[in-house]
Amino acid sequence: MIEEYSDKYETPDKIALHLIDKAASLERNIIAMEIFISQQGVYSEWKQGENSGGIRENPLISKLNQTIEQQRKILAELKLTPASRKITAAIAEQADEFETF
Repeated sequence: MIEEYSDKYETPDKIALHLIDKAASLERNIIAMEIFISQQGVYSEWKQGENSGGIRENPLISKLNQTIEQQRKILAELKLTPASRKITAAIAEQADEFETF
């Protein structure tokens, strides 16, 4: 991520480095959660007493979704998302058209 950021911009400052570190940390957490969910399953059976119980969604799935959203926001802040790449490319194309005009 640091190389990708450095290719687009100059040397990252302290804030950018902190955000990149945070995004990398979140990526490690996402991978760990995905492995755990694949081992445990998306749904789990639960029982409370003899007569009550059922099937419920693995609670880690909502945490995974929250973590993915946090990471997406950080990457958007750094302009390293696919959407920001498209916007940057579109702006670059417009600049070229303007220069030829």
